[in-house]
Amino acid sequence: EAKLLLKEDDDLIREVFEYWSRKRKLCKSGSLIPTIKQEKRDGSSTNDPYVAFRRRTEKMQTRK
Repeated sequence: EAKLLLKEDDDLIREVFEYWSRKRKLCKSGSLIPTIKQEKRDGSSTNDPYVAFRRRTEKMQTRK
């Protein structure tokens, strides 16, 4: 299928495939898309500095 789309040299297709397959093997999660660390439902990960999104602990006040 890739050969039909590119209609290029077979060596180029192999090199590109090998590059991305090597890159995927080097990733710890096995996926090339990075994942965002989120807070657990019970709120137990409040001290973790790598959590991207946290629930608010205090209610925000509007101006009077």
